[in-house]
Amino acid sequence: MNYKGYLKIVFVLAIAATVLTACAPTVRISKLKPARVSTAAHLNKITVLTFDGKKGRKISHRLKKMLEDIYVGGEPYFSVVSEDTFYDRASGKQCKTCLDEKNLLTLAKATGADAVLAGSVTENSCTAELFEKKETRCIEETIFKKGAEPECTRWREFYRPCVKSTASYEFQVRLVEIKTGHYIYTDSFQSKWQSTTCRDNMEPQSYYGGLRSRSYRSTLIELAGAPRRPLRCRSELEEELLNNAFNTAYSKAEQEIPHNIAPYYESIRISLMTSTKGIKDTKAKALLSNGVKLARNHNLTTACNLWKEAKAITTESSSLTYNLGVCAEFKNKLELAEELYKKATVQHGEVSDTISQALNRITKNKKEMGLVKDQLIEQEKSRQRKEPAQ
Repeated sequence: MNYKGYLKIVFVLAIAATVLTACAPTVRISKLKPARVSTAAHLNKITVLTFDGKKGRKISHRLKKMLEDIYVGGEPYFSVVSEDTFYDRASGKQCKTCLDEKNLLTLAKATGADAVLAGSVTENSCTAELFEKKETRCIEETIFKKGAEPECTRWREFYRPCVKSTASYEFQVRLVEIKTGHYIYTDSFQSKWQSTTCRDNMEPQSYYGGLRSRSYRSTLIELAGAPRRPLRCRSELEEELLNNAFNTAYSKAEQEIPHNIAPYYESIRISLMTSTKGIKDTKAKALLSNGVKLARNHNLTTACNLWKEAKAITTESSSLTYNLGVCAEFKNKLELAEELYKKATVQHGEVSDTISQALNRITKNKKEMGLVKDQLIEQEKSRQRKEPAQ
């Protein structure tokens, strides 16, 4: 075999291996991950203050609901303090001095909260930018042959009046511990939405420079709604664009904030092994195959029972040992999963990317679960400290 032929075979085998890996059956399992901001772990009761600015009250109400919907281990992670009276005193016009942060913390402390989630809208605008879109059009056609289609013999550049409307919305959040007054977590969320409109009326390019015609300039101003600087969006566009920008910014907050201040579940995809290497018994082979089919159809519990039954028949299958490791990982038995993955490595007899990835994942998971355990312990201590006073 010549050298080029050898390289061709190696390349084909590599492609085949990649395709087989990509097509390997997988299952999804949920992992509990630690809050990104560990200092928020000990918080139990939180008061959500009304945010300052446009749509500020809407933000605070949604964030309150979001905190109430955070569950860990089937239990609410946070207790959101009833703040109706607090809102009246701290946010009402009759108590402007209450808006001072020191007074806010004092008032929040009286509700029994550990922290306050507050914030403000820092951007709420919709501006318009005029520009011209250049187009080249035919201005003269000529028929060169009888019966033939006319051909363009003269072109000219034209300018179309356009306006780009941009809505920007941004709000900041801060989680403040009442006892210390320290900012435990701060963040900002922003979004921009744009819309471009052009008119059909055209203005030919001037070879001598100068201003466009009055009618053309008035069209530009008409697109923006008013001849002022900076130009604002037309009223019919402004509300729609600002609503889109607000919803997008809030969606970012809804995804990020729970992960930052509380443990959260993350869905991961794990590959299964299907090779029957080491399995001589026909029934054991069928149990392995049927288990994989069940796992792919979201019935991992039954699949694990089949693999356990097959494992009692044959003990030399790396696929069965590995898949039972996946079952242990699914039940969060990380030590057992690691033991089975290591045993599968020995049985496999050669390097397996699937098994190596599983061992690396277990190492990472054990570290993260240690952090989660610490955070849950701190949170439980905070809850117990408050129970006697209730």
